Order: sequence, then structure tokens, then C-alpha cells
Amino acid sequence: EGRVYKLWYSDVTRDPWCVRYAESADGVDWSLRDGPVLQLDQAWEHSRLFYPTVLKADGQYLMWYGSYSQHGTEEMKTAIGFAVSPDGVTWQKHPVNPVFGPDPSRDWESHYTTSQSVLRLPDGSWRIWYASRPKPPFVHKYFAIGTASWTGPGT
Repeated sequence: EGRVYKLWYSDVTRDPWCVRYAESADGVDWSLRDGPVLQLDQAWEHSRLFYPTVLKADGQYLMWYGSYSQHGTEEMKTAIGFAVSPDGVTWQKHPVNPVFGPDPSRDWESHYTTSQSVLRLPDGSWRIWYASRPKPPFVHKYFAIGTASWTGPGT
């Protein structure tokens, strides 16, 4: 962005995993921001945050991220959460996260939907590509690549 490379990444050095932020003028030497910019703090999030995807649109930073979701004795799955930020550092998570998750009616994505890539299309809508897995036991770690469309935040 401008003359600054911006990086949001999963810090896996200790549990719980979180999302951190770094900047670089040359893409080689990085300045790490102290502390996480996104942490576990919603009921659906369990143990780790991972796979942050950040895009800037209409003056706001938009982040899609993965987490394990588990409620009570429910089997652990992965899903995708969404957050927005004015500066890329202070994030507000969507109040009804996760915004995208497994579809139990489809064997190929019944338990895991993460590892997303997101693109804004010329008409202003959004397209997401994501990896998916069926329920355990795993024969294939990531079984398929799915795609979905979205009209944007607030919908």
C-alpha cells in the first residue's frame, strides 16, 4: 500500500494462535507490531485463529480468517470469520461470526471450510475460494476447492 508492504499472519509460536501484523519498506526487513491485532474473543472461536486474508476496499481493511469452532460437545469444525478495521491494526469482528462455515449436507465440505482467497469483482460483489474437508477419518486432508459469492459487509 503506497510504499509500505503490509502483512497479517498467524502467530503459531504459542497457544492460542493469534493474528499479528508487520510492515516493510522493501519486503525483506520487517518491523513487527508488538502484540496481536486479532485474538480469540468470540464464543465460536476455539484454540486458534489462522489463514488471515486482508483486502482494502472503500477505505476500510477487511479480514477473513479461520478458526476452529466448537460449542459444548459439538464436534470441532473450522469456519471463516470476518472483521473490519479503519487502520489495519484495530479490528471489529462481525457480531454474527462465523460468516461462512461447513455445510453438513455436502460430504465434501461437511466439517472444514478455511484457507480462503477473496477477490472483489468489477460489479462490487465478492468471490471467495476456500478449501474444504469431509468429516474424519481423513483420507484427503483438503478434499475440494469451493467457491461462493457475497454482496458485501452488512448483508
